Amino acid sequence: MIRGAEKRTDGSIRGEGNENVSCGSSRDISIGVYRHGVGGDGWLSRRLAAGPGSHRPGVRHRPDCGGLRGGSHLRAHLNPAVTLGVFLAGRLPAKDVIPYWIAQIIGAILASLALWIIVSGQTGGHTTGFGANGWDVAKWGTSSAFLWELIGTFTFVTVILGVTAEKHSTAFAGLVIGLTLAGLHFAMIPVTGTSLNPARSIGPALFTGGAALSQLWLFIVAPLIGGAIAGVVAKARIFEKD
Repeated sequence: MIRGAEKRTDGSIRGEGNENVSCGSSRDISIGVYRHGVGGDGWLSRRLAAGPGSHRPGVRHRPDCGGLRGGSHLRAHLNPAVTLGVFLAGRLPAKDVIPYWIAQIIGAILASLALWIIVSGQTGGHTTGFGANGWDVAKWGTSSAFLWELIGTFTFVTVILGVTAEKHSTAFAGLVIGLTLAGLHFAMIPVTGTSLNPARSIGPALFTGGAALSQLWLFIVAPLIGGAIAGVVAKARIFEKD
């Protein structure tokens, strides 16, 4: 339990600063990540159709809004970096972090598996990749890719924690988060294809192999560090006015 928090009968937790958190279940999160990958909005399915260069400029894919606020609850993380930031900000009990991560990764793998099964029936076989993240080593160094993902995730999670905080609650939280991520996509797609989400990178990499797997570590480590810094900053309320 978060320090200074009390558990309510509806399963939510009221923490410091009167901020409520709905932890949900790992099953719900896993289904959420799965549906986000292969459902109606299907960013990954569109990237499949776009081919191996789908992370290049000019290819559209819908942002992953990572964490939305419903009423007074933070819901649908769908992103290990967001979950870590929420935890370090004092809005999620430690016992829920690992179940969230496991469910998010399972959901991402199931989404990629479903797409693999679908495209396996393609005439002549599927040869255009699975939208895995990566950077062109001939154009970008590892440090450039790492900093992009770290700074991008820090920005993303900072915005999520800011617009979902009790003090700054707004009905437009989802819109603000989505627009922020859209901007990050425009800036980062030419470099890494924009991960900001370890689970989103793990699923496609497992079915792509090669460079996607060898570069996967960066898309796990950098976003987690960025999300962690955002959580610590939010906990310290560095960006908040008294």
